[in-house]
Amino acid sequence: MVGNGAYDPINMQLYNLLNNIGVAAALVCGIVLGLFEWRRRKRVDAQLKPPGKPFNFWIALLCMLASAAVMFVGTSYVSTIFGVETNAKSFVGGVLVFIPTFLLLTRFFPRNGRPTRQLEVVMPALPLNLALIRVGCLLRGCCFGIPVEHGLTYPKFSVPSILFDGQPLFPTQPMETTIMLLCCILTLILHFKGKRTLPIFPLVFGVSGWVLTFVTAWDAGTIRFYRITFSLMLLIGIIFLFLVIRDSKKEKSGQKR
Repeated sequence: MVGNGAYDPINMQLYNLLNNIGVAAALVCGIVLGLFEWRRRKRVDAQLKPPGKPFNFWIALLCMLASAAVMFVGTSYVSTIFGVETNAKSFVGGVLVFIPTFLLLTRFFPRNGRPTRQLEVVMPALPLNLALIRVGCLLRGCCFGIPVEHGLTYPKFSVPSILFDGQPLFPTQPMETTIMLLCCILTLILHFKGKRTLPIFPLVFGVSGWVLTFVTAWDAGTIRFYRITFSLMLLIGIIFLFLVIRDSKKEKSGQKR
């Protein structure tokens, strides 16, 4: 059953619980992927002559945890810049803090590889986090869609139902949860196959987020905030895509020689 809206204390507790579970799941996912990368790199480095520098899992974990802490604390400031009141754990602003922080921190530990390569290790954790947060949004009754002929029907005295006279609303939260879960699964599959996955999440998140702003019942200020941040995510995705293509060309030219 969908939520009663922002004024229901029970659904607020569920929302906050899923929000925290999403953060915990993202951290666990990042740790598991870090361990996988450590074991993979250990095998690869052992075959090099001379042996390559070992991948330090604990340094990577420290960078991830520090970036997550900065993401948690700094999100409110990112949101304030745009004059929008959002939850301090707002995921959109948080990612814009997490990515540059992680890249900056990992530059101090070059033996673990290029910062973008290290970011790829934890990237699947981000869509997993958002997928769980959006389930919380559904239970809380926020971030709901615009009226449509067939959609989600909220409880009679909920905020969405009162605002739109009980009309069915576009299922924005379940749709974004589905998109992010598929993004997470795709990124994990490609990562375990040794493929580059760096631009997948920023591009998927930016494109899907932009599209969903047209069917989400936010006020003008909130829509402006999200469209700016989704545009920044798209820009990050395009930059990452360029870096992956450039690295691929370098690797191919090196193999030809």
